[in-house]
Amino acid sequence: MNQLHDFFARWVPRKSRAKLWDKPVTDVLSVHPRTFEITCAAFAGTRVQRLECGLFWYGKKLQIGAVEVAAIVVPKQRNYEGFYLVEGDAIEEMSDHTRGSGWINLAQVHTHPSAWVGHSTYDDEHTNSRNALSIVMPHYGKPATDWFKVIGVHEFLDKRWRHLTLQRARQRIQFDPNCTPPKFIDLRVL
Repeated sequence: MNQLHDFFARWVPRKSRAKLWDKPVTDVLSVHPRTFEITCAAFAGTRVQRLECGLFWYGKKLQIGAVEVAAIVVPKQRNYEGFYLVEGDAIEEMSDHTRGSGWINLAQVHTHPSAWVGHSTYDDEHTNSRNALSIVMPHYGKPATDWFKVIGVHEFLDKRWRHLTLQRARQRIQFDPNCTPPKFIDLRVL
């Protein structure tokens, strides 16, 4: 029973919210305006089932301080009401599909069941890269009109995950209609 309690204690939202991070942004993640729409469509099945889900935005560096999302990749995973799990072999399969294009992981995007978009301890421990952003979408990825007002954008800064302020999130992720719409790769169905 203690093991089960310890497991759930790691993913239950923290009671005290950390101060939002408001230091200057150095890198810009450019996304096509349809990127969030495609991301929400990928979450539609698990949203109806009320299960958390995760996916990854991959792309290339354009220049120093600028990267562009080229693909949205959904790995095989186990989905639950309060968390999701991507096994090592699923990460390997995802890498096999992206490596040939020279893409790198730019962001891990996952859903939460409520409006809370902070990082739980479970989220901290299960991000697949500290070099990528971690984006949390509320209500199992329910579509929104102003994304930045509802999502949580987290970045690993000063040795821990930081929740960026609304202003910093808008500077860090920018919509660019000149970007190519991202490819959609769903490895759950292969």
